[in-house]
Amino acid sequence: MQLPDISDTTAAKVVPLADGARKTRVLYAGDMEFAKAQFSSVAPQLQLIAAGALLGNDAPLPTGDMPDVAVIDCHAPGVDARAVVDAIRTKGLDVPIVLALDPNGGDHAATKVTAELRVDDYTVKLPGWLARLTSRLEFAIAHHRRRRNLEALQTSAERLRTVVESAPV
Repeated sequence: MQLPDISDTTAAKVVPLADGARKTRVLYAGDMEFAKAQFSSVAPQLQLIAAGALLGNDAPLPTGDMPDVAVIDCHAPGVDARAVVDAIRTKGLDVPIVLALDPNGGDHAATKVTAELRVDDYTVKLPGWLARLTSRLEFAIAHHRRRRNLEALQTSAERLRTVVESAPV
């Protein structure tokens, strides 16, 4: 059985970065050389940060340009998706996590692994997947922000309820 060429970018539409716009910082666990080569031509608006460099030691996270989102290529050699997810959470990175999954696993397997690891989203590495990745990342980032905002509102509402209930009438 012939596997699809996951680097196929023929259907890719490169969207140029607007003047003054900030690149989306992507913590990437996978084959960095392949990713840099492919992402630079298909998704120049993404800035890749090697996961191993940021997560691979016990040192505290550096301050400054933290990633906006994490992408884990689950089938890249040497990548243990569970270990990367655990490291992201242990380090306290509050970023959405997107898995890049093998197309031979099927939708059920993709949904199962996404639920097991409690990540935000996944994409299947079919031809042209890199061109679609940007929209998946934008969705994951927006969804993650909405969820954090909702949590903050719920916390505020609970504090207000406590104050109102404890106030003398």
